[in-house]
Amino acid sequence: MKRLAVVLVILALAGAFYQLRVWRGRVTDAGLVVDSMQVAVDVAREVTALAHRQLGDSTRAWQRRTEQHALEQDALERQLRIEARARVSAEARVRALQDSATAPVTVGAGDVRSARWTIHQPPFQVEASAELPPPPARGTLQVNVALDPLPLTVRLGCRDGAVVPQAWAVVTGPEWATLELGTVEQVPGICGGVVALPSYRVPAWAPAVAGALGAFSARRNVLDGLVGATVGWGFGRLVGVR
Repeated sequence: MKRLAVVLVILALAGAFYQLRVWRGRVTDAGLVVDSMQVAVDVAREVTALAHRQLGDSTRAWQRRTEQHALEQDALERQLRIEARARVSAEARVRALQDSATAPVTVGAGDVRSARWTIHQPPFQVEASAELPPPPARGTLQVNVALDPLPLTVRLGCRDGAVVPQAWAVVTGPEWATLELGTVEQVPGICGGVVALPSYRVPAWAPAVAGALGAFSARRNVLDGLVGATVGWGFGRLVGVR
């Protein structure tokens, strides 16, 4: 009878832990649905004023809520044999070059007038030269425009939410660039699971040991100990203790 009581207790605990896992999963799924609805109505926002205070006046920053759902491999990921955990799509625009410069005009052979200009307006570095011969000849303008590199930093972070942690993406870049954040998505595991429920941690060997000791103390029989240990091991596998 004592052995049966031990087995029944272990099975009852297994059922309770299993129901807890199911409940946690359902709450997580519901929380992700609510989170996705909030993300759908959220828009990207510029937080340059904060970036200026923290990173300097030459930096602009944008942030947006991140969709949390399973990501399917695209063609490139399949080819590279990688599993993406997050994706951020963005479009960068560089402001137009609007500037003027003056330079001395020189007169060369054949009364050809020429001048050279240099303009540096980040991200543009412009070198230009012009030659204007007497009419009816045609003038010549040569322009060389180089662009500075466009450094971008992407930060994926988590913030406490009502049920599941909120996922956010923040992109920073130089002040002369404007970014538009498109689709921002990541797998839910990056920000963890439900925050409203406490986590539990049970050693994987504890149920088996408990079953073996209970059976051994009841009958002091090797067979009883094996039965208790087997049931305890099954309990540990069922609840997925970690």
